[in-house]
Amino acid sequence: MACSPEGQMDRRLNQFEKFHTLDAITAALAAKYPCDKLASTDSVCGVIPAGSFNEIVNPAGVHKSLAGYSNIAETRFAYTVTTLLNENKATLAELQQALCAAGAADAAPANVNVQEAFSFVLLRYLDGMPCDNTKEIISSEANRVVWHKIEDSHQLAWEKVGGNLSVYYTLLQSYINGMLSCTTYKLTIENDELFTIA
Repeated sequence: MACSPEGQMDRRLNQFEKFHTLDAITAALAAKYPCDKLASTDSVCGVIPAGSFNEIVNPAGVHKSLAGYSNIAETRFAYTVTTLLNENKATLAELQQALCAAGAADAAPANVNVQEAFSFVLLRYLDGMPCDNTKEIISSEANRVVWHKIEDSHQLAWEKVGGNLSVYYTLLQSYINGMLSCTTYKLTIENDELFTIA
């Protein structure tokens, strides 16, 4: 079924919010753990300009603009994390704590059910474009949702900066569990490809 114009706009605005959220997390990490090598972030990864959706997204190429900014946000995050770890400016455990705190700052309500928790999470973390087929639900039960990765939308960014993709999934688990911190649910990720909220 084709998406209504209103539905398309909702998804585009959500994508805009997602890449801005990731870029804000990246900026917060860079501020928390100063590192001289991060001065090259803009030249290596590109920049997301300040402004509203209508100010920075090209109306003649909305999908291309959103995809481009999403890729920049992914690359900036991967580059910042990889640089901080390589330069011994932060440990993985410290970054996990920071990501958990970032997730907790936008936590799901305590009374959500597991399907609502799953939907809450998907609306907030960047995982490719809305049209990308990145995941498939394996099971959705009363107290558990399980899905697996079909396509990895993060791999290219981490490869570009010479990073370890498994670090991304470790941090993603911390971030999402921060979002779920007021609920009774937790996310587990197995082998970077099987995801369970239960």
